[in-house]
Amino acid sequence: MNRNWPHSILTPLLLSALFACSHAMADDLSDFGTINGTIRAANQGAADAQSNLGMIYRDGLGVKQDYAQALKWYRMAADQGVAEAQYNLGLMYRDGKGVKKNIPEAIGWLTKAADKTYAEARLALGEIHRQGVGVKPDDQEAMKWIRLAAEQGLAEAQHLTGWLLVTGKGVERNDAQAAQWFRKAADQEFAKAQTGLGDLYAAGRGVDKDPVLAGMWYNLAIVQGDPTAAKKRAQLVREMTPEQIAKAKDLAEHWTPPALEKIPTDPKRTE
Repeated sequence: MNRNWPHSILTPLLLSALFACSHAMADDLSDFGTINGTIRAANQGAADAQSNLGMIYRDGLGVKQDYAQALKWYRMAADQGVAEAQYNLGLMYRDGKGVKKNIPEAIGWLTKAADKTYAEARLALGEIHRQGVGVKPDDQEAMKWIRLAAEQGLAEAQHLTGWLLVTGKGVERNDAQAAQWFRKAADQEFAKAQTGLGDLYAAGRGVDKDPVLAGMWYNLAIVQGDPTAAKKRAQLVREMTPEQIAKAKDLAEHWTPPALEKIPTDPKRTE
């Protein structure tokens, strides 16, 4: 037995921390019950247990953080077709954690996960191509992957889809569509999307010009922590009446996120 692991049952506190890591991990631990059980299952070839063990070592959950061990277990699970492990393995190669940075290898693993409709892997691929991480920047390839992730309900991807549309990168510029994507992410309380939506209402791009709604979205983004929203709101209020400023404040204070349909982002993870 690995001497790094305690022989006793996990404390409720540690179990709670592990459960919070991911839905998949929580489901698996309910089956395996203990870290020792997870180790036994992983050594017996259980793919989900191997993926979970990779996460435990990567994040140092109850053990000393060990990227080499994380890489080992992620690779075993990835070889069995677990999309989450393929995604995490791709990130380790992208970031050079536990292994020498290798972008082609990262893209290969991320693509395997993305082909299984793993939304986070699609977003990661899009960002590699958008930012030119070890590859030539390619806005069209970036837009392809980011939009797929956006369609699965990933707020960050929805915001980036809106940003690509509003800037005309990788796609023909379309402010109206950008507003729709910003709104999807803004409804999930994604601050940068709220700021982006405020920009469109302030300028009347893709939507009717409305300083009150622009102010409302800036106010919400400020609360969510986007520092650029405060600067933009300061510029906007110079052109607003006191009544408009008060209305924007009131709308923000009474705004609540709409009830959104929960879109599953954890696909079938084995081939």
